[in-house]
Amino acid sequence: MQSHGNIVRYGPNQLLVNSNTGLHGMTRSMLDKSKHFDSESPPDIYDHSKKVKKAKAYRPIAQTMGRWTAFSAIDKYLYRRKRRVVHRWFSDDAIKTFTPRMLSLIRIFCTQLHKEEGATDHGWTKPRNMRDYCKPI
Repeated sequence: MQSHGNIVRYGPNQLLVNSNTGLHGMTRSMLDKSKHFDSESPPDIYDHSKKVKKAKAYRPIAQTMGRWTAFSAIDKYLYRRKRRVVHRWFSDDAIKTFTPRMLSLIRIFCTQLHKEEGATDHGWTKPRNMRDYCKPI
């Protein structure tokens, strides 16, 4: 495995980019440091038309949850289908519409937690099953 700053080559055709600029493609300075690229402009590795897949490390996430999600899907076509569904719920309009309801649920959640105060001698409250408190949310 070779490491060049924020770029780690862990296989013949496999790179890991550990940088916040990696979200929008690799910068020219990163490519110059890596000595693996000689093109004039840096490749945008996150463009939809690129032959880049998510790492196989996402597979355990899907196995744990029992299904692929928009966040864990490795296959581009599956990801696109999932993204369309998720986008409806996370668009600006959807979030603005749901915010009052979510705030109401959070207030109820906090009220329920504070209702059963009762610190022990050491300042801790008794253990609670948070699943019961989170179910309405």
